Amino acid sequence: MRSASSSDVEPSSDEQPPAWTSASFLELRAEFLADRTEFKALEILKRMVAIDVKQVDANAWLECKDLMSMLLNAIPVQALLETQQIMLLTALESCPSHVVTALAAHLTAHQDVVSPLLNSVAQAVAVAFARRINDPDTFEQLAALLAPVSSNPQLLQELQHQLATTKSSEHRFKVYQVLLCAMQRGYYTPALAPMLQSLVKELSSEDILVVLAAMDALSDAAIASNESANIVNESGAPQKVYELLQSSKEAPDGGFIYPSCVKFFGTLSRVYPDIINSFPSFVPAVIDMVRHFDIVEASQRVLAFDTLAQVAYKAEAKQNLQRLLGDQGVSRVMEAFAASLSSGPIELRARHLEAFATLFQHGDDSLLAQWFSYLGSPMPSVLLSLVQKPFPDLRLASLHAFASLLAHPFGLQTFLGLSGFLDWLLDQSTEHEWEAGRLKADIIRALIASNSSLIDAPLKLRLKAYFVAPKRDPEVEMML
Repeated sequence: MRSASSSDVEPSSDEQPPAWTSASFLELRAEFLADRTEFKALEILKRMVAIDVKQVDANAWLECKDLMSMLLNAIPVQALLETQQIMLLTALESCPSHVVTALAAHLTAHQDVVSPLLNSVAQAVAVAFARRINDPDTFEQLAALLAPVSSNPQLLQELQHQLATTKSSEHRFKVYQVLLCAMQRGYYTPALAPMLQSLVKELSSEDILVVLAAMDALSDAAIASNESANIVNESGAPQKVYELLQSSKEAPDGGFIYPSCVKFFGTLSRVYPDIINSFPSFVPAVIDMVRHFDIVEASQRVLAFDTLAQVAYKAEAKQNLQRLLGDQGVSRVMEAFAASLSSGPIELRARHLEAFATLFQHGDDSLLAQWFSYLGSPMPSVLLSLVQKPFPDLRLASLHAFASLLAHPFGLQTFLGLSGFLDWLLDQSTEHEWEAGRLKADIIRALIASNSSLIDAPLKLRLKAYFVAPKRDPEVEMML
């Protein structure tokens, strides 16, 4: 389908209505259904490619898209890319963005067959798709399609040409989406290093929005996998972000950049615990936000505890943090954590509980027990109270917290002896939402599978009874 060019004459009010309506595409659909062959699908598809988009009724695009999907499914993608390249190239040059997206989605669904072809005989098609990436409706789907072949020399040349010639930061970040998708899905190769360096250089931009977008993009890539985190770590980005962290705290625009720097390092430190030693100003920044959570805005309060959980996620990381802060420092942090869980808006407390669950997921039992003790003696009862509140998000977060805590010996010892805990745990009527019920059942299954001496045979029988449906009383049923 051809888009209307800027030189097309605007239709006058007395011109005929659009030639292509919903009925027109339904007629084509019926024509194809009468002869469902590859040859017929190609014939109709070629006719559709030749349609001037200006002649398509605005309400007909749904039928058009459905018909196109039906036709594409009737044509093997190998034939489409090997023998029908001219038709594809013609369509990609001028068709509307939603048609480009539909084509890309169809090819992405057959990635195993498509990628080798786009990397060889159909390189021109890959380049043609890349030339349509500067569109809010296409770039994400195109990135998914092109990521597996992003190191192809012809495609890479086109992407780098766009980066070098455009003055639009929005355009550049649509191009970077191909790089980020390649990193996240394991398709990164050294050939993409120049594009990665272009993204890292965006951190030095004078435009704050560009800097923030670059940091967010690199953070998203780093959290996708250990491999992509390693790529980001080796790119030089951490040093640039660290310089921004140090310079932005007191800067007028630091309110925007500083939290993003904290988020970046939090993401990276989950994979690389030693990063807190390489960049010594980072942890004090996080601890300061945590200890003063009650005077920062809500988004920074959430960021503070989320980042703390990322920093101390691994057992090794907890040991590093313990050495860095000492008993007194960790105690103050945990006291702030306890205060954040015990008061404040429900939404924030739920978020902090999720961070709490992450924090206590891994680690040496003795160290976790010590950290938990710093929360204060009321904390077990506080958690039991929170899981029974009539707020779904708060209960889900509390269940996640219990799942983390009860995976450790200290957690079993703490809660199995807590008054009211087993009564709540074994009560089949407490959770009405499906996800909450599943989480609670998973906790009980984990306890049944546990080898802890604290879970003796009678308790295991009680736990197993949770999954036994109560018997019906015939007399009650007759009364009903």
